[in-house]
Amino acid sequence: MLFGLLVAATLSLGDARALADRRNGVLLAAQAGIDVARAGLDAAGQLTNPTLSASYGKDEPKLTVGLDVRAPLFGQRGAAITSAEAQVQVAEADAVVERARLHAAVRRTYSASWAASEQAQVAADAARIASELADLAAQKFRTGSAAQIEVEQSSLASRRAAQDKLDRDAEAIAARRELEAALATPVEGLQPPPRPAVPPEEELLRRARSHPQLQTLRFQEKAALARADEERTAIRPLPTLSMIAQRYEDPTVSFGLRAGIAFDLPLLSWNRGRVHEQEQAAHRAELQAQATLQRLTGQVGAARARWEAASARAGFYGGAFLDSARRVLGMARAGYRIGRTSLIAVLQAQNDLAAANSRALDAALEAQKALADLEEAIGADL
Repeated sequence: MLFGLLVAATLSLGDARALADRRNGVLLAAQAGIDVARAGLDAAGQLTNPTLSASYGKDEPKLTVGLDVRAPLFGQRGAAITSAEAQVQVAEADAVVERARLHAAVRRTYSASWAASEQAQVAADAARIASELADLAAQKFRTGSAAQIEVEQSSLASRRAAQDKLDRDAEAIAARRELEAALATPVEGLQPPPRPAVPPEEELLRRARSHPQLQTLRFQEKAALARADEERTAIRPLPTLSMIAQRYEDPTVSFGLRAGIAFDLPLLSWNRGRVHEQEQAAHRAELQAQATLQRLTGQVGAARARWEAASARAGFYGGAFLDSARRVLGMARAGYRIGRTSLIAVLQAQNDLAAANSRALDAALEAQKALADLEEAIGADL
């Protein structure tokens, strides 16, 4: 019941991320990889089943029963377990990487859906204002205080605003569908996305050095080295211990017991190729970690610069500039009503107000996208 109330209410960004954590298929698949790796750890610790053999014939001994057991006495089982444990760490780190990537993607789709809805509302307000102006121009024409061209111009502006509203409504629906696909649940309404305080670039770079993707690459390096150790242990003797019971019937019934041991001799191969392969895989993971840190460093600087510029732009268009555009439109409409302002001035004021609203929303969306880029670059939520 509580979940249903959460979905029906206006959704916040935190709620959206919580829903994505529980319902997003890509993240669930990444988390399932942890269970796969843990199952591999269980398999690595298992011992092989013994082999039971029996034979019967006319010659002596007439009955032979044997039991063979492979015994990893020289570190083979421990090396396999260590390698499997490293794979579990890789799978866990991969899930953390996917969660960080998902949270950044949710911010993008959430912000895009919110901005599209707000743009649709701005278009609806602009269409209403344009329709009121067209009615006013028609009324002035009927009283002889406006020319026919003003009626046509205002009507044309009203029809264009109505079409803009339809376009914005369609964009809002498409953006909402993308968000619902990411959350795997219907969404009714959205709260404005939060605007967190962004730390200085030095702090962001420090957090980027602990990025989950870097942790994944370090665990991959560790796993490759563990596999190299596992390959080294593969050439160690793996004894097969045997116990054979024999039954003799000539000249009298008697029994015998024989013990044996067998193992491979590393005469033709020392497994150097496989060991070298895993060592090179570890070296590649180390180089990839260095390259990833370089890339993340650049992304942090670029994303923070974009966030700073977009935030300033949003503050400009959404602040005093927007208030001035509203006042100008009010004065232009009042002047047109009493015949002291031209229709062109009113139409220009309408366009300026709609453009200011739209640019403020575009800038706010760009700031949110830059925040998502920053979150992806540091691998954590802001």
